[in-house]
Amino acid sequence: MKQTLIHTQLKWGEKPDLLQLTYHAHRAILDQLEEMIALTHEHRGDPAKQADYAVLTGIQIHGPKSINWVWPGKCYSVVDGVEEPLDLHRLHDWNFE
Repeated sequence: MKQTLIHTQLKWGEKPDLLQLTYHAHRAILDQLEEMIALTHEHRGDPAKQADYAVLTGIQIHGPKSINWVWPGKCYSVVDGVEEPLDLHRLHDWNFE
């Protein structure tokens, strides 16, 4: 991860604080994930055999008294090759029953 951040996310001489470093790490991990998804789909070849999938990323924030939050990052689904954003703010409208 250190090498990835140094070579792809940070500018020469940049000294990020913890928040900036966390965002850079999120971006680097997302880039690697999307690269692996692309490689998997290229390997399958035939578009008819492509899988539908969703990507949900974020940063877990540890708070006091064991209270945790999640900062939502990039969230989207790909169905039949079409990417659609997922709005996590509408999650309470979804029915999981």
